[in-house]
Amino acid sequence: MFKTFKSSILIIVLLLLSYFCITDEKVINAVAEDKYIGEVQLGGDTIGIKINTNVEIVGKYEINVNNQKIKPWINSNIEEGDFIYSIDDKIITCNNDLNNIISQSNKETLNLKLIRNNQLIYTTINVFKNANDNNSIGLYVKDHITGIGTLTFVNLNTNKFGALGHSVSEALNEGQLYDSSIKGVKKAVKGIPGEKYATLSNNNIGSINMNTDIGIFGEYKKTSTNEIVNVVKNEYINKGKAEIVTVINGNIIKKYDIIITEVNKQKEVGIKGIKFKVVDEELINATGGIIQGMSGSPIIQDGNLIGAVSHVVVKDPLCGYGVFAEWMYYQTL
Repeated sequence: MFKTFKSSILIIVLLLLSYFCITDEKVINAVAEDKYIGEVQLGGDTIGIKINTNVEIVGKYEINVNNQKIKPWINSNIEEGDFIYSIDDKIITCNNDLNNIISQSNKETLNLKLIRNNQLIYTTINVFKNANDNNSIGLYVKDHITGIGTLTFVNLNTNKFGALGHSVSEALNEGQLYDSSIKGVKKAVKGIPGEKYATLSNNNIGSINMNTDIGIFGEYKKTSTNEIVNVVKNEYINKGKAEIVTVINGNIIKKYDIIITEVNKQKEVGIKGIKFKVVDEELINATGGIIQGMSGSPIIQDGNLIGAVSHVVVKDPLCGYGVFAEWMYYQTL
């Protein structure tokens, strides 16, 4: 009886241990499944960004007509920064539209609709033949913005990227990504933002099809060997040690220490979910803190992607804000 009873007790103990082990494993797996929303290839690469805008007036110039300097816009209500919406009721979407209308016009005066501070402005402008016998209205215009930022991640399932961590102001939803290399840095000081100086190559590495408050998104074409990491839900982000991943020299991607000082537990998409302070002496000595061109730099905690650098505190460039990686990830599904 004793041996049998002892054996029964042993069997019960083993069953209980087995149950708790299985339960603990299920709990761990459940937590892991809830914490991570997907795997991505980590960014940190500097990227050149060329994104389309409406046709913007960026300057005015005089036209040489019969050895006289003529200002076609002298009596027009036109300011630098205005966007050309239409000419003679023909919608203008790019420089080619504008050039075609002007070159084919046989009128001396054109009717313009401009956008200024989200309001329509109605005005006219004169057309003159320049020294090359081409029609001209004496306006410098542009239909895209060029700059640099940082790639945050690439979703390996969809091959879509997330970058920048904020929108490109006054830009459209179309553009291109290019390879870029950092050639120098202007250090930040309190009250004066720093910036990266970069060269842009002609090597197209992606196309932009979304320009949102939390970043730019689109198709990624380049093959990368960067590490694979998990994206963490914002509710699992903690204050304390973390890293940002960025380039400050050439194409060398490095991790730099930061301290997360605030986490805003957002229930819906928003910016500035993370506030942090740079504590890495190498980065501080090189850049003075967060500088222009770092936007989109991945924020890593415990080896997982939690956010992207989005803003700097100009009064104290050691401090910055980040958008949650969770919100950016959902844009690449």
